[in-house]
Amino acid sequence: MTGEPRSMGLRKLALRMTTMWTAGGLLLLLVAPLTAPWLIALCVVVPLSWVLAKEKRYTPFRPSPVFVSFYITIGYLALNASWSPNPATAASTVGVAFIIVAAVDLTLHSLAKNEPDVIEAMAIGFLIGFILGGVYLCFEVFSGQWIRRMAVLFQPWLAPSALHTAVSPAGETLFEPHLLNHGITVLALLFAPALIALKSLTLTARHRLLLLIGLFPAAAAILRSEHATSKLAILAGVGIFWLYRARPALARDLTMVGWSAITLLIVPIAGTLYAQKLYAAPWLFPSAQQRIVIWGYTSGQVARAPLLGVGIAATRVYHRPENDAEVSFAPGSAFRLETGWHTHNIYLQAWYELGAVGVALLLTIGLLIIWSISRAPASSQPFLWPTFVVWAVIASSSFSLWAPWFMTSFGLVAIFAVLGTMAGKRVPSTR
Repeated sequence: MTGEPRSMGLRKLALRMTTMWTAGGLLLLLVAPLTAPWLIALCVVVPLSWVLAKEKRYTPFRPSPVFVSFYITIGYLALNASWSPNPATAASTVGVAFIIVAAVDLTLHSLAKNEPDVIEAMAIGFLIGFILGGVYLCFEVFSGQWIRRMAVLFQPWLAPSALHTAVSPAGETLFEPHLLNHGITVLALLFAPALIALKSLTLTARHRLLLLIGLFPAAAAILRSEHATSKLAILAGVGIFWLYRARPALARDLTMVGWSAITLLIVPIAGTLYAQKLYAAPWLFPSAQQRIVIWGYTSGQVARAPLLGVGIAATRVYHRPENDAEVSFAPGSAFRLETGWHTHNIYLQAWYELGAVGVALLLTIGLLIIWSISRAPASSQPFLWPTFVVWAVIASSSFSLWAPWFMTSFGLVAIFAVLGTMAGKRVPSTR
């Protein structure tokens, strides 16, 4: 008789540790987003450990169509790396991409085999970590990164380079607001999955309201931040959410058409924006003007290798003319005609570095994800469509396709969106 209560006590302790593990990982991700590649490996640990504890062995599984498309794409990336002008970076990029995809695949498979109380513990931990991370970023945005500035006094290695600092008239060293853009991006990517978890968990009305209020600092941080792309992505996500509530079929079709259009037509779109000199529009802020020039120039470079691309990581090699005397500028502007360190648009970067073959694979992956969302539980779909749209918008105007933390963030979105969808869908928790 004493064995069963003791076993229940140990299980409750393990569930609390699972919640703390997930919450701690989310908080670390939002405080230090560049740790994402390490954190996605840790994502596997808890769900897989619970499965092994129950089944006593690991059972091989067959990847879903989405992941089959990912593995085929990685195979092409490995081939593409062979003609990259930077083969070492290209090879490491392919290796990182494979680890991320395999980690997400194994995590999602393990989640599907976990008990309801384990799923609930992880989902609660996700919400707690997201709320705490949102509070941290909100405070940093509104305080001019006070926490980091204070931390630098004790740990000087946390100080950014001079390029990312400014000096106030009073002689105080200030940190540039864009230093928070990585964290704000992750916050925006995970906002809809957090809403999925909040809606799915079996909570009292009071607890649900408190957690909902806890999401407000995250929203305030995004809206007050300097990262315009995250703001646009959240706006697009809100739009598709309300459209889905009113016309579900139209929202699904619009998402599919939008994905196909941005993937297939980004080259002529970018070329047209540049040709119309939109970079000179006074209502655009400077970084947006510069991106239009980068997009216009890069769209013209796609013709160098339209079928197979110039190779992974080629943008950093070819981003400027070898001879500074050959540098030219967009007409009527001070913006150099170059690709930049990266294109700030993964669709355009895919066309340039991977060619039409890579773009076809990217298109296929997106369409299969859309198909998977359409088959998800109806209660989660109003938030799953915004999750996809926010991801697609952020991918269109922000960081490099190959940045490890950026690639990993997309994988984490998938993990937590699925986790939220699974929460509260089976028998009540034993916690």
